[in-house]
Amino acid sequence: MTLVRRLAFGCVLAILSALALGATSTSASALEFEDILGTWCGLTTDYIFDRDKLTVKFHDKQNKDRILNIDSYEVRGPEIQIFWSKRDGDSTVFYDFDADHKFMAQKKNEGGDNGPRRPFKRCTLSASAAPPSTNYGGGSGGGGGSSGSRSGLQFDDILGTWCGVTTDYIFTRDKLTVKFHDKSRDRVLNIDSYEVRGPEIQIYWSKRDGDSTVFYDFDAKRDFMAQKANEGGDMGPRRPFKRCSQSASAAPTQDRNSGGGSNYSSRSGLKFDDILGTWCGVTTDYVFTRDKLTVKFHDKSRDRILNIDSYDVRGPEIQIYWSKRDGDSTVFYDFDADRNFMAQKANEGGDMGPRRPFKRCSR
Repeated sequence: MTLVRRLAFGCVLAILSALALGATSTSASALEFEDILGTWCGLTTDYIFDRDKLTVKFHDKQNKDRILNIDSYEVRGPEIQIFWSKRDGDSTVFYDFDADHKFMAQKKNEGGDNGPRRPFKRCTLSASAAPPSTNYGGGSGGGGGSSGSRSGLQFDDILGTWCGVTTDYIFTRDKLTVKFHDKSRDRVLNIDSYEVRGPEIQIYWSKRDGDSTVFYDFDAKRDFMAQKANEGGDMGPRRPFKRCSQSASAAPTQDRNSGGGSNYSSRSGLKFDDILGTWCGVTTDYVFTRDKLTVKFHDKSRDRILNIDSYDVRGPEIQIYWSKRDGDSTVFYDFDADRNFMAQKANEGGDMGPRRPFKRCSR
């Protein structure tokens, strides 16, 4: 074989190899349109995909099924973008498919209805239920397909009743009911979707109920958890909760220590209950209940009420966060072994008050 023939033969082999390689791949993740066909169960809706339409079935049974007609689609790597008919809107992206294509999510809309990310799992129509996890790592990253996050946390772990300092939370699959200890009217927040991200669950509320809230610091038995401090919206502080029955509504006896929320009390054995009751000081007496501190002045000035929003038990200290109108927070420490003596830590901000010692007393 001459050199020219060898070169020509090599070029032909290269071309055939390239064509064969191209023919075996549809997208980088091997995702195809057929992978989205069928029934998917979500938190508040089920999706039934056919080749020409999507049928949306609402769990509340009050809304009529919605039909979205498919005009065309694009498979782009690990995503499928579906373009709807003119009357049904623009387009929607579906992604985070796991390796078996049993889990996926609808991408958050940045325009139109501005809807949040919505997770789905494959199901039969009679088995409609919220997916146990959105698996934040996603199917496209090779770690998908599991029903929980890497920490083993699942959406089911937050369901049920949680007792807090000033409120109790009752989670069901589609809503959160907030019960106030002061007997204010219950507040209901409707759940639109959620994400399980490692040790955290982020819940997205319906439009009328706000944006989203993060819950974290779950202990191994899922008996303790906390609501993460909000840096926007109502700017609420961190709120600790423990599992309870509705009749046992009470503040958790521990918030967290440096090791997280896995212990019933702090490493020093200090609990929130240890500060409850009456404390006599030099110029004032403090009366602590679960939801407020009453300050009684020795000079017979009018009592001052500070409403407790939440607290942290951090080793040998209890940091109490007040309601917005009552200030920021105050630290109490130096508790003796019998919990008969303690002190209020000097404030380095606010009223710049000094260290104030107290002892247990009767009024």
